[in-house]
Amino acid sequence: MKKSLTCFLLSVYITACMPCSHASSSILYRNEDDDRNEGLMLHAPVDVSPDGVASFLRHVFNHKDYIEVLPHNMNHLMQLLQNAKDTHQTRAYAKSVIKLFSNKLKAVSYINAYTFSQILGQLPETLSIHFVYKRPDTFDSYKEMINNILYETFLSKYESFKKDPTEFFGSLSHEILDTLQQDLPDTQEDISTDDLRQTLIRFLEISLNKLIWHPDEHEKIWENVKIISHQLKTLMEHNILNDTNDIDDLYWSLIHRFCYFLQIAGPQLSVEFYETIKNDLANQQLLLLELEEQEELIETKRDCLTLAILEGQARKQAIDMGVIVS
Repeated sequence: MKKSLTCFLLSVYITACMPCSHASSSILYRNEDDDRNEGLMLHAPVDVSPDGVASFLRHVFNHKDYIEVLPHNMNHLMQLLQNAKDTHQTRAYAKSVIKLFSNKLKAVSYINAYTFSQILGQLPETLSIHFVYKRPDTFDSYKEMINNILYETFLSKYESFKKDPTEFFGSLSHEILDTLQQDLPDTQEDISTDDLRQTLIRFLEISLNKLIWHPDEHEKIWENVKIISHQLKTLMEHNILNDTNDIDDLYWSLIHRFCYFLQIAGPQLSVEFYETIKNDLANQQLLLLELEEQEELIETKRDCLTLAILEGQARKQAIDMGVIVS
């Protein structure tokens, strides 16, 4: 059963790496040129105009084969988030984009770990603007604006002030408020930073729990795991994540997924692969393992990872010696 599961995961990984992959059963009686054009459409950049986004959602995002593209190409997600930044969209807009792709990712069987790492590295630059406390650029500008209103009003309506000060100041107050409301950004329909943060955390959890690596890439797999752990910490440095408990949860998800990968693909990995990780566990300060555990009595992340490495290496050596078959 483990062998068949491994073969299945490897086959879908390799198949999805192709520029335009379609199961043969789904393309019977189809023209080859149509398949090529369809594949190009599914990979084409999003036209971020309102009509272009509507067309993307209707013809690409809803396409039955899009879940074969998404695990290896999340450029559309990043294009829409970048557009939100460039056009000064609200956090509510960014949330809707992340939620849209989160729900789509629930339908995929796996996610290319290197694709995930690529977009993870872009998130700080793209999303940090939504997590900055925005004070007015300078209160001096508003002070100057109010001074000008006061000066011009007193200059032009001084007789009204002498005649009825109460009415004069009431009218003046309304004028100041109207001017400020026109100048300040409208954020009444926006969401909180925590609302957007929680949506992003759900996206990260969904993605981490579907990561997969190619067993032939021995030298890249463990490095990629360490890179992802640093990229998650970078989100905290930019205030996109702000709770170490959230980072700890994400690290656990990454470790459990990596350990699962070792269970299904361990025999295809080299003994040197396992030795490298054992050396890192013994000699390096691994960010992935630095956070304090939630409870003293539970298995630590280090213990969990160490056990998976020892079991994977023992099984690999037993298979190589002919003691067991994979």
